[in-house]
Amino acid sequence: MEGGRPREPDDEPEYYYTSSVYAPDPLPARTNGFAVAALVTGVLGFLFLTAIVAVVFGAVALSQIKLSPAIQAGRGLAISGIALGAAWLAIYTTVIVLDATLTSFNAR
Repeated sequence: MEGGRPREPDDEPEYYYTSSVYAPDPLPARTNGFAVAALVTGVLGFLFLTAIVAVVFGAVALSQIKLSPAIQAGRGLAISGIALGAAWLAIYTTVIVLDATLTSFNAR
């Protein structure tokens, strides 16, 4: 209701929105380089040092993506790199502990 009377179907609207400015589509988000590096080094985690690098690169990538999500993509890659790096580190830790334990039992 406008001005105390109901609006009729053929009434003109109070305003029109027209735009003569061409707005291009926004650019797609680019994949973060640290996220890609985290995934690659996570896959190569059997080289030990790359497992540590995967976790570090993944953490850096996540922080950069969080700061600019409209510009950077690759959150899944970063998380995958961290998970693979952590899995390799867990395997190395298990092997080292088992080796130390079995070596001490065999030395007796």
